[in-house]
Amino acid sequence: MKSIALSVSTVLLLTACATGPRPVQILEVCPVPPILELDAPERDWQAQMHDFLRGTLPTPPDYSLPSGPASGLTMK
Repeated sequence: MKSIALSVSTVLLLTACATGPRPVQILEVCPVPPILELDAPERDWQAQMHDFLRGTLPTPPDYSLPSGPASGLTMK
C-alpha cells in the first residue's frame, strides 16, 4: 500500500513538472558603441619621446611652487 501511494505521488509530481510552462529563451544583444570620429590632430609621440630621451625637451619643466609663501599672521 505504501509503495503504491509513493509511486502515485512520484508520478503526479513528475507529470506536474513535465506539463509546466516552457521557459522563454531571451536573446541578449550587447550594445555597440558608436564609431568615434577623430577631430583632434594626432601628435607625433615617437619624435616627442626621442627628444625626451635625448634630453632636449621643447620647454623646460616649471619647478616653481604652485602657491606663494604662507603669511606671517597668527591667531593669539
